[in-house]
Amino acid sequence: MGRVRNWARFTIRWIPWMASGAAVAFRRLPESSQADIKEVAKEPGKWGQAIEKAWDSSKIGSEHFKETSGTLARILIGRKVSKREKVDARKDLAALSVIVPPLRVFMIPGSQVLLGIMARVTPWRLIPDDWIPIGALKTTRDSPDHSLDQESHLVRRLIKK
Repeated sequence: MGRVRNWARFTIRWIPWMASGAAVAFRRLPESSQADIKEVAKEPGKWGQAIEKAWDSSKIGSEHFKETSGTLARILIGRKVSKREKVDARKDLAALSVIVPPLRVFMIPGSQVLLGIMARVTPWRLIPDDWIPIGALKTTRDSPDHSLDQESHLVRRLIKK
């Protein structure tokens, strides 16, 4: 029963990725861009530590990240997020990569597929409380770590590496 349920969940999450053209866009990327996305998918914990270290050192307070943190919180707790919100979040994270270098992977077109991993490695204790939707605040701050491995596995299966 568990295998069937996991297969169904994977298929349901994979269909929009294929329908939006993200799979085709990924295959058309240069090898270096594909390698960056694969690196994040393979070692999300290490990437998360690099983000947190850069985040601490820069004392980020950019106001445009408010909407992005709300989007990431909704992704983390499993709420529906529109394609437009995902693209906007990717653009905000790409702009933020000037301050936090590990976020440079979001400059790659189609990298919104990594938003699930980003939602799990975001240093939520450093995000102001009023930026996170009220209903998501407790769930976001108390999220279990095992979901990062599941999200990483899903992204690796989607890119077939």
